Amino acid sequence: MRQISILIAIVLVVTTNAKSQELDQWNFPISALVTDFLVDNDDNKWITTSRGVFRFDKTESWTTYNTSDGLPDDSVTSIALRDGRVTIATRGNGLAEFDGDKWSAIDLKIDLGEEFITALTDNLAGIYYYGTSDGRIYSSGNSTAKPVRKGYPFQLGTLTGISRTNSGLLIGRSMDGVSIERLSDGQAIQIGDSGSALPDARILCGQVINDTAYDGTAKGLYIVDFSSGFPQILGNNNSTLATNRIQALHVNKHQAWYGMDSGLVRVEGWLWDVYTSDNTNLQDDNVLELSVDRSNVLWIVTADKKLGRFDAPSASVDQLWGNNLFKYKLESNNEVLHVLGLEPGRYEVSVVSLTGQQRWRFTGKSGGSITLGLDGISSGVYVLDVAQLETGKRQTVKFRYTKG
Repeated sequence: MRQISILIAIVLVVTTNAKSQELDQWNFPISALVTDFLVDNDDNKWITTSRGVFRFDKTESWTTYNTSDGLPDDSVTSIALRDGRVTIATRGNGLAEFDGDKWSAIDLKIDLGEEFITALTDNLAGIYYYGTSDGRIYSSGNSTAKPVRKGYPFQLGTLTGISRTNSGLLIGRSMDGVSIERLSDGQAIQIGDSGSALPDARILCGQVINDTAYDGTAKGLYIVDFSSGFPQILGNNNSTLATNRIQALHVNKHQAWYGMDSGLVRVEGWLWDVYTSDNTNLQDDNVLELSVDRSNVLWIVTADKKLGRFDAPSASVDQLWGNNLFKYKLESNNEVLHVLGLEPGRYEVSVVSLTGQQRWRFTGKSGGSITLGLDGISSGVYVLDVAQLETGKRQTVKFRYTKG
């Protein structure tokens, strides 16, 4: 029997980590309100603040940039890499980009009145996008001189982020919900916390991987796979998230990181690691921003005005957790996975991505083996989780699937 489903309530494997986790922290050069964070292609760390821009380089040295160094305004709202160049938006005087030596102003020729740009994107299919404090999204081509589009059909709150899916959906995140526009024909909808699965309209952070959107809200994590259309909602009532307030996130092919006002969570399939001041030398559990460098090492910004490097070991072996319940055989050409050697009984079998998305699920009796059809799953690394319901025994392994 085969069943495809997206779980709302899920069972998670939680690990406890001793205080030996590698966490180094550096104090800000000056105290300031943090607005955004970026790790560039050379692994420099950039923090935008109410008092300029801080850069932390590979020599572990700080550089502070403000109006005396060429910034158009000290109050910086957002930062992005645009074709490899660090670009910032400011509260009062538009945009500027850094060429490695100096800052230069960018004139978008957009009259925003008393409003200002609060969200930037990199080059997305030849287009740059800009979100404003009054909830509008503008775009321009490779030349930033003329905006292509005059704005957005909805009046959202302050834009907190903009993403584009592989299938051509433009997603605007704000403090009043999410707007989604299909760029091919301009059809668009607005989603709030009323009459939708969105747990809260206040979208604090977000990211898109291929056609899957990850949105951190003030009341939980909202994940939507637009290829299937089914949402997944995670909070402190159905996951190891210690709080519902997701303030920062970073998702890649290896794992997902979530920053909260009560610590950090790392997700690798069913394996969730929770990091707080109780089990690390983290001094402040309030994680405001996070990202990873080219070595997949996590960098965080905390409310106590510190930048931190968190080098937690990854679960890289096949056996992640549990009893020796089964063996498995993968037939990529036939797009099937065989779970073998099972004792008679009732089982729950699941396949999830490393970022926690349910891809396959079966619940029922087995007398030796279960065969999973993988035809609806793309190539990648996944986690196979098998639980014997009568005994409570469980085994979790990682496997790599290459679509035949």
